[in-house]
Amino acid sequence: MFADDTKYYQILEDQDIGLQEDIETNQSWANKMQMIFHPEKCKAVHLGSKNPHRSYMMASANHGQHQLAVEDMEKDLGITIDNKLQFSQHIQAQVNKANKILGAINKTLNKTSFLHLYKSLIRPHLEYASVIWSPNLKRDKDDWEQIQLRATGLVEGISHLSYSERLVNLGLPTLQFRRKRADVVQTFMLLRGLDKVNYRRECSQCGRMMFKSTIFTTTRGHNQKYSTSQDQEGICYLLESPKLLVPPISITSNKGLGKE
Repeated sequence: MFADDTKYYQILEDQDIGLQEDIETNQSWANKMQMIFHPEKCKAVHLGSKNPHRSYMMASANHGQHQLAVEDMEKDLGITIDNKLQFSQHIQAQVNKANKILGAINKTLNKTSFLHLYKSLIRPHLEYASVIWSPNLKRDKDDWEQIQLRATGLVEGISHLSYSERLVNLGLPTLQFRRKRADVVQTFMLLRGLDKVNYRRECSQCGRMMFKSTIFTTTRGHNQKYSTSQDQEGICYLLESPKLLVPPISITSNKGLGKE
């Protein structure tokens, strides 16, 4: 619960009515605490293709019952997710936002000015919580990388170079590499217990863990190789790549990844 935001969620079985009971219980508690819910501002999102799409009710101010509106997507802590657990809408919104900012500074810049503006005004929009929504569709990846391709063309003296040459000149990695690095950082935080997430817990739907030590023995002497799981119904893991090689120093170090 946040100061102005409350969410309920539950994995529903065929005859399960627990979520409706939770709504009624919490609304009763909120009324006693004089933190009144506004049913007209509340909504429901049905996740998954096999969702029974039940209707949910809240008591209104006139002591009647208000049926919650159903939405196809919801924005939570800056991340937009749809009822298919996909992030294409979020990615497109962030691409549009970055393009608008880039348009506002659409003039020839020297190298130093560009790096300051790009790293402080544009790239943060492209990388916020990327371990959650990291694109898996080629069109989303291309749209994402196109932002940096366009931005580096604004730097005076190097606009005639290829994209890869401009990145070398500016000392910038690709956005795809940055997302992979963010996955490695998140893996380190999970394995070291810095993020309190039980990654060993099995998924209640598919029975698989977020990731685990790989079963393959060809690790070339590396004892910290992890693999992720995925099935045809959906992705049940945090990392994007099928196998992620985490450097041993990253797992055993007490100082974190730093700039490695």
